[in-house]
Amino acid sequence: MAVLSARVNQFGPAVAPGTAPGDVPIWTGSGWSNAPAASVGGPEAYGLLEWNIPLPETNGGTIAVAGTKYVIKIVPRISRNINNIELYVLGAGVTLTAAQNLVCLFNGAGTKLGTDSASQDVTWTSVGRKTMAIGGPIAVVAGQTYYVEILSNGTTPPIFNKGPANAGAANYGLSAAASWVATNGTGATATDASITPSALTVTGGTLIQYWVGLS
Repeated sequence: MAVLSARVNQFGPAVAPGTAPGDVPIWTGSGWSNAPAASVGGPEAYGLLEWNIPLPETNGGTIAVAGTKYVIKIVPRISRNINNIELYVLGAGVTLTAAQNLVCLFNGAGTKLGTDSASQDVTWTSVGRKTMAIGGPIAVVAGQTYYVEILSNGTTPPIFNKGPANAGAANYGLSAAASWVATNGTGATATDASITPSALTVTGGTLIQYWVGLS
Protein backbone atom coordinates (compact mmCIF):
# COMPACT_ATOMS: atom_id res chain seq x y z
CA MET A 1 0.00 0.00 0.00
CA ALA A 2 1.40 3.37 -0.98
CA VAL A 3 2.16 5.85 1.78
CA LEU A 4 -0.59 8.41 2.16
CA SER A 5 -0.11 12.05 2.97
CA ALA A 6 -0.90 13.10 6.52
CA ARG A 7 -3.59 15.45 5.24
CA VAL A 8 -5.60 12.48 3.96
CA ASN A 9 -6.22 11.59 7.58
CA GLN A 10 -8.84 14.31 7.95
CA PHE A 11 -11.21 12.01 6.07
CA GLY A 12 -10.35 8.81 7.94
CA PRO A 13 -10.15 7.35 11.43
CA ALA A 14 -8.39 9.18 14.24
CA VAL A 15 -4.66 8.59 14.50
CA ALA A 16 -2.92 8.21 17.83
CA PRO A 17 -0.32 10.95 18.49
CA GLY A 18 3.12 10.14 17.17
CA THR A 19 5.90 9.15 19.47
CA ALA A 20 8.13 11.97 18.26
CA PRO A 21 7.66 15.42 16.72
CA GLY A 22 7.12 15.08 13.00
CA ASP A 23 5.65 11.57 13.03
CA VAL A 24 3.40 11.06 10.01
CA PRO A 25 0.23 8.91 9.91
CA ILE A 26 0.32 6.17 7.27
CA TRP A 27 -2.27 3.56 6.26
CA THR A 28 -0.91 0.03 6.71
CA GLY A 29 -3.83 -1.74 5.06
CA SER A 30 -5.46 -2.67 8.34
CA GLY A 31 -5.23 0.59 10.30
CA TRP A 32 -3.37 3.84 10.83
CA SER A 33 0.14 3.84 12.20
CA ASN A 34 2.75 6.52 12.85
CA ALA A 35 6.10 6.66 11.09
CA PRO A 36 8.97 9.13 11.42
CA ALA A 37 8.56 11.84 8.81
CA ALA A 38 12.14 11.29 7.65
CA SER A 39 11.16 7.78 6.53
CA VAL A 40 8.32 8.98 4.29
CA GLY A 41 9.98 11.89 2.51
CA GLY A 42 8.84 14.80 4.69
CA PRO A 43 11.01 17.85 5.31
CA GLU A 44 12.83 15.95 8.06
CA ALA A 45 14.29 13.68 5.39
CA TYR A 46 16.19 16.72 4.11
CA GLY A 47 17.28 18.02 7.51
CA LEU A 48 14.45 20.58 7.57
CA LEU A 49 11.52 21.19 9.90
CA GLU A 50 8.94 22.78 7.58
CA TRP A 51 8.52 23.81 3.95
CA ASN A 52 5.88 25.51 1.84
CA ILE A 53 6.19 22.99 -1.00
CA PRO A 54 7.72 19.49 -0.94
CA LEU A 55 11.15 19.67 -2.57
CA PRO A 56 10.39 16.85 -5.06
CA GLU A 57 7.49 18.95 -6.37
CA THR A 58 9.58 22.04 -7.15
CA ASN A 59 10.18 22.95 -10.76
CA GLY A 60 13.24 24.93 -11.77
CA GLY A 61 13.84 28.50 -10.77
CA THR A 62 13.20 32.13 -11.62
CA ILE A 63 15.51 35.09 -11.20
CA ALA A 64 14.47 37.55 -8.52
CA VAL A 65 13.71 41.13 -9.55
CA ALA A 66 16.07 43.48 -7.74
CA GLY A 67 14.35 45.45 -5.01
CA THR A 68 11.12 43.42 -5.02
CA LYS A 69 10.06 42.09 -1.63
CA TYR A 70 8.71 38.57 -2.15
CA VAL A 71 6.36 37.28 0.55
CA ILE A 72 5.77 33.51 0.80
CA LYS A 73 3.27 31.95 3.20
CA ILE A 74 4.21 28.86 5.19
CA VAL A 75 2.00 26.95 7.67
CA PRO A 76 3.88 24.72 10.14
CA ARG A 77 2.57 21.20 10.78
CA ILE A 78 4.05 21.01 14.27
CA SER A 79 4.49 23.50 17.12
CA ARG A 80 8.21 23.87 17.86
CA ASN A 81 11.18 26.22 17.71
CA ILE A 82 12.86 27.20 14.46
CA ASN A 83 16.14 29.04 13.94
CA ASN A 84 16.66 29.42 10.20
CA ILE A 85 15.05 30.20 6.87
CA GLU A 86 16.12 27.96 4.00
CA LEU A 87 16.34 28.73 0.26
CA TYR A 88 17.97 26.94 -2.66
CA VAL A 89 19.95 29.00 -5.17
CA LEU A 90 19.87 27.48 -8.67
CA GLY A 91 21.62 30.36 -10.41
CA ALA A 92 24.30 32.41 -8.67
CA GLY A 93 23.84 36.12 -8.16
CA VAL A 94 26.47 38.50 -9.52
CA THR A 95 27.82 41.60 -7.72
CA LEU A 96 25.16 41.67 -5.03
CA THR A 97 24.78 44.78 -2.90
CA ALA A 98 26.07 44.65 0.67
CA ALA A 99 23.35 44.70 3.38
CA GLN A 100 20.55 44.47 0.79
CA ASN A 101 20.19 40.69 0.32
CA LEU A 102 18.08 39.48 3.20
CA VAL A 103 15.33 37.21 4.47
CA CYS A 104 13.06 37.51 7.51
CA LEU A 105 9.97 35.96 9.08
CA PHE A 106 6.59 37.45 10.06
CA ASN A 107 3.66 35.94 11.93
CA GLY A 108 0.11 35.95 10.59
CA ALA A 109 -0.54 39.40 12.04
CA GLY A 110 2.46 40.80 10.17
CA THR A 111 4.78 41.18 13.16
CA LYS A 112 8.44 40.46 12.49
CA LEU A 113 9.80 37.52 14.49
CA GLY A 114 13.45 37.36 15.42
CA THR A 115 15.74 39.42 13.20
CA ASP A 116 16.73 39.85 9.58
CA SER A 117 19.27 37.36 8.37
CA ALA A 118 22.84 38.48 7.88
CA SER A 119 23.26 39.96 4.41
CA GLN A 120 23.60 37.23 1.79
CA ASP A 121 25.50 39.33 -0.75
CA VAL A 122 28.36 36.79 -0.73
CA THR A 123 26.38 33.64 0.08
CA TRP A 124 23.94 34.04 -2.80
CA THR A 125 26.75 34.32 -5.37
CA SER A 126 27.08 30.52 -5.33
CA VAL A 127 24.54 27.80 -6.00
CA GLY A 128 23.19 25.33 -3.46
CA ARG A 129 21.33 25.16 -0.17
CA LYS A 130 21.32 28.36 1.86
CA THR A 131 20.62 28.23 5.60
CA MET A 132 20.09 31.70 7.08
CA ALA A 133 19.83 32.32 10.83
CA ILE A 134 17.14 34.79 11.93
CA GLY A 135 17.81 35.29 15.63
CA GLY A 136 16.13 32.14 16.93
CA PRO A 137 14.95 30.15 18.59
CA ILE A 138 11.54 31.33 17.43
CA ALA A 139 8.43 29.42 18.53
CA VAL A 140 6.00 28.62 15.70
CA VAL A 141 2.54 27.14 16.20
CA ALA A 142 1.06 24.33 14.14
CA GLY A 143 -1.65 25.45 11.73
CA GLN A 144 -0.85 29.14 12.07
CA THR A 145 0.21 31.35 9.19
CA TYR A 146 3.75 32.72 8.85
CA TYR A 147 5.37 34.69 6.05
CA VAL A 148 8.94 34.57 4.72
CA GLU A 149 10.12 37.77 3.04
CA ILE A 150 12.95 37.64 0.49
CA LEU A 151 14.84 40.67 -0.83
CA SER A 152 17.77 40.80 -3.24
CA ASN A 153 19.65 43.70 -4.82
CA GLY A 154 22.64 43.75 -7.14
CA THR A 155 23.74 43.59 -10.74
CA THR A 156 22.21 40.14 -11.25
CA PRO A 157 20.05 38.75 -8.42
CA PRO A 158 20.06 34.99 -7.82
CA ILE A 159 17.72 32.42 -9.31
CA PHE A 160 15.84 30.70 -6.48
CA ASN A 161 14.15 27.31 -6.62
CA LYS A 162 10.38 27.63 -7.10
CA GLY A 163 7.17 25.67 -7.02
CA PRO A 164 5.34 24.10 -9.96
CA ALA A 165 2.32 26.41 -10.08
CA ASN A 166 1.88 29.69 -11.83
CA ALA A 167 1.99 32.05 -8.86
CA GLY A 168 -1.39 33.53 -9.73
CA ALA A 169 -2.92 30.04 -9.82
CA ALA A 170 -1.49 29.33 -6.37
CA ASN A 171 -3.67 32.20 -5.09
CA TYR A 172 -6.76 31.12 -7.02
CA GLY A 173 -9.87 32.59 -5.41
CA LEU A 174 -8.06 33.65 -2.25
CA SER A 175 -8.09 37.02 -0.53
CA ALA A 176 -4.81 38.86 -0.10
CA ALA A 177 -4.58 37.80 3.55
CA ALA A 178 -5.14 34.12 2.63
CA SER A 179 -2.85 34.02 -0.41
CA TRP A 180 0.23 31.82 -0.60
CA VAL A 181 2.37 34.08 -2.80
CA ALA A 182 2.67 37.86 -2.74
CA THR A 183 4.91 40.87 -3.09
CA ASN A 184 5.07 43.92 -0.84
CA GLY A 185 6.63 46.69 -2.84
CA THR A 186 9.46 47.29 -5.28
CA GLY A 187 12.62 49.37 -5.26
CA ALA A 188 13.34 48.33 -1.69
CA THR A 189 16.77 48.26 -0.05
CA ALA A 190 15.62 46.82 3.30
CA THR A 191 13.04 44.32 4.52
CA ASP A 192 9.79 45.48 6.06
CA ALA A 193 9.58 46.26 9.78
CA SER A 194 6.09 44.75 9.65
CA ILE A 195 3.57 43.78 6.99
CA THR A 196 -0.20 44.04 6.55
CA PRO A 197 -1.30 40.72 5.03
CA SER A 198 -4.58 42.11 3.69
CA ALA A 199 -2.64 44.79 1.75
CA LEU A 200 -0.15 42.45 0.02
CA THR A 201 0.01 42.42 -3.78
CA VAL A 202 -1.25 39.01 -4.92
CA THR A 203 -1.70 39.51 -8.66
CA GLY A 204 0.62 40.61 -11.42
CA GLY A 205 3.67 39.43 -13.30
CA THR A 206 6.17 39.85 -10.45
CA LEU A 207 4.68 37.03 -8.34
CA ILE A 208 6.92 33.97 -7.98
CA GLN A 209 6.07 30.87 -5.95
CA TYR A 210 9.53 30.45 -4.43
CA TRP A 211 10.30 27.38 -2.35
CA VAL A 212 11.11 28.18 1.29
CA GLY A 213 11.93 26.01 4.28
CA LEU A 214 12.41 26.39 8.01
CA SER A 215 15.01 24.62 10.14
